[in-house]
Amino acid sequence: MKTKNSMKEWILKRQEDDRLNALEEEAQRKRRETRRKRAIQESMDESNRLYDITNMEERNRVQYNEFKDSLKKTLICECIYHAFDQSIPEYVLEGLDAEKMDLYAMKHGFVEDLVNEQGVDNIIKFWRRTKSTVVEAYMQIVDDMYKAVIESCDKKDCSTFGTPTGTKDLFFSKVGEATPAEITDTIKTRVMKSIEGFLDDHKEMKNTVTDIYNSAQSKIASTDDDTLKEEYSIKFNRAIKEETYKRKTSVFGEMCMEVGKNIMYTDALREQYINEDGRLDIGSVIGVTGLMYTLLETCNTMKLIKVDKDYIQGVINGIAESTQQAKRKARSARYRSIQESTVVL
Repeated sequence: MKTKNSMKEWILKRQEDDRLNALEEEAQRKRRETRRKRAIQESMDESNRLYDITNMEERNRVQYNEFKDSLKKTLICECIYHAFDQSIPEYVLEGLDAEKMDLYAMKHGFVEDLVNEQGVDNIIKFWRRTKSTVVEAYMQIVDDMYKAVIESCDKKDCSTFGTPTGTKDLFFSKVGEATPAEITDTIKTRVMKSIEGFLDDHKEMKNTVTDIYNSAQSKIASTDDDTLKEEYSIKFNRAIKEETYKRKTSVFGEMCMEVGKNIMYTDALREQYINEDGRLDIGSVIGVTGLMYTLLETCNTMKLIKVDKDYIQGVINGIAESTQQAKRKARSARYRSIQESTVVL
């Protein structure tokens, strides 16, 4: 009997040991699994940390390079803008309606378009080889300011990318000192001479056209012959065209004519440059053309970019191409309107 009880106890003990061993093995397995998962998570966390660091470094690197490029462009733009702004004749500004137009944005837009078209690096190369006291001074100011701002930045921290107010004030002060009033006054005189020449020529042409018109009307009124009336009318139109085409036009005159055409075919511009009576506001057209011409004359006189006959013709062609695009857009809009209003039975 004792033997049987001993066997039973041994079996129960063995079963209990097996159960405890199983529990221990399960506990160990769970600990191993926990350690494995923790190791994986730590590895992933480390990978993510390294990725974030690398990604942040890359973002900072990209933003740092973008900031440097933007800074260089801004400094160049501000130098040109200051020279341009100081050279604008008061007569030009008086012709523009400040209530309808953001003149500051308009002037800055002209300068930015110029710099984008030329390319910052190309302008800097041109300045470095240009023999001009003003340009040499501008280049030195840009170099010094660029270096000072870059040295104050931490390339690893994009929050430091910026230009301190005090540095900006110093920059504008130096640019102002480097821009001689006698040069800006010379530019104003040249611009006004071009505008006055255009106005005199325009007045002379208008008087000639009026004389041709009056002569034609007199001849038309002197006869009851419809054939002769038509002939006089044809001669009148031909004489007007000949007078228009044979007359030599100045650079300002060509620009002004193209700007006027551009306004007439561009909806957004017509709102600003058309009077209440539906006529083109000549004063405003001369004003905006005067701004464009002043920038051209400033760049030429101060040698800020290479301004030659080809460049000037390119500017005029650019305005003309813009007009052609506006014409095509207007024709397309009219064609769509006709299509939409046509009833198909």
